Amino acid sequence: MRNRNSPKSWESDKPWLPAFLAKLFLPISDWLFNLLDAVRTGERMDNLGPLPPIRQWLRLYRAHDRVFGVLFGRAISSMGFRSVAPYEGRQIWRVMRRNRALADKDFLSCPSPKKRKQFPKPIRRMFALMRMAERHQQNLSENSGAARENHTQSDARPIEAELQFFFRVLIPCWITAKTLPAILLRRARAGDLDALDALLRIDKAVIHDPKISEIIRAESNNPRRARFGRIAKSFSSFIPEFKKPRIKIALISFISAAFSKFGGIDSPELKKLFDNYANSKSGGKTLADPDLPSGLEAFSKAIRRGRREWAANQAIKKAG
Repeated sequence: MRNRNSPKSWESDKPWLPAFLAKLFLPISDWLFNLLDAVRTGERMDNLGPLPPIRQWLRLYRAHDRVFGVLFGRAISSMGFRSVAPYEGRQIWRVMRRNRALADKDFLSCPSPKKRKQFPKPIRRMFALMRMAERHQQNLSENSGAARENHTQSDARPIEAELQFFFRVLIPCWITAKTLPAILLRRARAGDLDALDALLRIDKAVIHDPKISEIIRAESNNPRRARFGRIAKSFSSFIPEFKKPRIKIALISFISAAFSKFGGIDSPELKKLFDNYANSKSGGKTLADPDLPSGLEAFSKAIRRGRREWAANQAIKKAG
């Protein structure tokens, strides 16, 4: 008999892509909390290896496709999909990124087997990889200790610059500023002090960007120096502390906002998923996710607030 609290039964009547992302977000909130805390404190980042040269690093602000391609390739490789060539992860990402199907409501809801066969080979490969990834994630949940040990022993490759950028810059920008680094940099270069403030707290290297350097130099010679004072404070500060509730609300509100026009998933169902996961993880001791507001009204209010923040940054992106 199928467990009605399982993520698999939960997704049966949901649009596949937002449902897949929601399930993907379940186990990573702790990881995001630790990552953001490391960025904030400057600790526990040495295991990523030395930083690449400044010019190479700054070019990654305009190369998100390359960053995600490397990440996707690494993820496929780390899950032991030996049938996938090292370059194929990046190829799958490029095709996914540019394929019109990913902006199609029917595709996002429930593509039929016939429709799937019409997609390019990398997209079909992605469907197969997603099914394999779900099985891999289930195995990790059931054998977490052994799986982590095996993964640590088997993957001793040096960390690519793209992955360093993903961990150190892209994820912090996405969670704390609710936008991507390229957009944040473009706004900062246009004189948006809020964007520059957020960026300097995440990545001090942006002071080497020629346009950012010009802005800092100009403000340092401004007799009033109010803006320069704020820039100096941002440079000497780091991102604020992000608690797990705030991270989870950011993740859930992203799913709610990003897929609303495609028939997405409503707040009660998203809360149900996270509550069921917490219940399963605790062996039935926890009925609801302790990091989320207990009442549905308070939870929905938090999600609406998060959606407004994501929408505001999307509006800025379109205006730019």
